[in-house]
Amino acid sequence: MRIEKQTTSNEETKTIKVILDTSYWISFKDHRQDLFDKFARAVYENNIEVLFSYGNFIDLIKYSEQDELSEMIPSVVSTYIPPQDYTGNSYSTSTSPLSLIPKTEEKHRAVSDTQDFGDVKTLKYLFRISDWEGHEEYKEAMQYLKSVSDEYGEEYVKALLFDLDPGTGTFSYDERGDSEVVAKVVQAKRIEKMDPNENLKYTDIADMEIITHAIITNCDILLIESKWKNVGLVESIFDDLGSSTELKVLDDMGEFVDLLQ
Repeated sequence: MRIEKQTTSNEETKTIKVILDTSYWISFKDHRQDLFDKFARAVYENNIEVLFSYGNFIDLIKYSEQDELSEMIPSVVSTYIPPQDYTGNSYSTSTSPLSLIPKTEEKHRAVSDTQDFGDVKTLKYLFRISDWEGHEEYKEAMQYLKSVSDEYGEEYVKALLFDLDPGTGTFSYDERGDSEVVAKVVQAKRIEKMDPNENLKYTDIADMEIITHAIITNCDILLIESKWKNVGLVESIFDDLGSSTELKVLDDMGEFVDLLQ
């Protein structure tokens, strides 16, 4: 699997790329004078690139911690991962939080309104004007695919996700762009690991976006909730992709910070 970033970097030295589940950003707020300060020092003193995903953004829209986190996030984040088209072998990144806005009209408005803002004030503004549309449709689609998986199996679900006629045989991932493959395999594996009576939560949808972004951006470390680590979700995704890419999956914030130091 080979994923290419659309924007090239002039850095020749190896960077350690990390991405965090939203719950850990919120925990950092509660431990700002302890773990977050250690984390920030590790970022400043080492060649660490902290990514902030669109999944993080939509997850934080509904939380009251927005203002304080808007001050913390830009102090360590160097790369924002906007909503992706998931086509081809490339992905897009940005150094501006404005890239997190998915709708063109809202983005034009935000660019105009925040011309004199720094990243902190811009993030505060974005959280105030944003909502999270489409989550109900996504949940319904995932629940439907779960019922399909229970009756016909995972390969049938993959056929539907890749717009193929079920039962026509296997197909090669090489026929599709890597970004598309990763995004859809993440969905398929998430469906496979759903409990029979599980009710999808909004945070689950955001988590899938974060995991997808961690993989397509070739992150080195993913700090994710224990429920995903314990079921081996990321490992099952890489097994399906036949990829030897190494992504260290952690669920303990103290271990994560100590490792970066």
